[in-house]
Amino acid sequence: QSIPLLRVFNYCSCKKRQIMINSKVSVITTVYNGEKYIYNCARLILKQDHENFEWIIVNDGSNDHSQNVLEELQKKDSRVLVLNPGRIGRAKALNYAVQHCTTDYIAQQDIDDISYTRRLSLQYNYLKENLEVGVIGGYFYQINQKTKEKFLRKPPTNHNEILRIIPRAIPFAHTIAMFRRAAWMDAGGYPEIDTAIDLGLWIKIMKTKWKFAVIPELLGEHFDHSSSYFNKHYKYSYRQKIMIKLQISSITNLGLPKLMYIFPILRYINIYTYKYLPKNTLRYLRSKMCGIKEVSSIVD
Repeated sequence: QSIPLLRVFNYCSCKKRQIMINSKVSVITTVYNGEKYIYNCARLILKQDHENFEWIIVNDGSNDHSQNVLEELQKKDSRVLVLNPGRIGRAKALNYAVQHCTTDYIAQQDIDDISYTRRLSLQYNYLKENLEVGVIGGYFYQINQKTKEKFLRKPPTNHNEILRIIPRAIPFAHTIAMFRRAAWMDAGGYPEIDTAIDLGLWIKIMKTKWKFAVIPELLGEHFDHSSSYFNKHYKYSYRQKIMIKLQISSITNLGLPKLMYIFPILRYINIYTYKYLPKNTLRYLRSKMCGIKEVSSIVD
């Protein structure tokens, strides 16, 4: 009688292992000279309540001590895999990370941001239950360390409302987005552009069969550092012009109302006027133009 019991035990063990495999998530991160942010980011990623994940980190040719810190992190936790393709740029590094993922669910995490511990489980469970959704976002804090402002941003939660945000602004923070590998593949991967890489991918995915959604839960914090590579190497006017091109592309390719061309026009005007407007006026105009609810406060 021990043989049937052993078979039952083995069957249950196999089923448990299969469930673990099926519930696995990939977290992808690219790093360029981000040594001072790595441990703070890892502190909460490695404490996620959804423990069964892999963390693919691409060291994008850092010339500080990022590689040493990442190697230590990899030694301490078997879920961490560090890749070193050399300096290939953010977009290629993101695609390189996805190519090395072994799962169907991919969460993007910026190295200088943080995700709250329930993020992976909430997003994974949502995608498992909503098979038509290819990309899931969430509520987040955006923290401007230069102006000491903290914004709680609440994007719309359903696909049609998110679609109408696309020509106006990036609908949710890239650093708290999770997407299906299949959606990434259908879109042909991240576009190889300098800035607004996430918006470029969202537009490409929107052109496919996949839907978008946002979980109405606070999932993390996105920091805007004035000293970041992004802010130091790409001028405000250049970033805005890339956004304008993407806005126009979204209206044209997603079949949105032509009236929405007003938004890229307003963004173009903003390039030459934002320096002269008071902060309160800028905040008001931004909230009205992007269509995302936000609550501001002062960073402690």
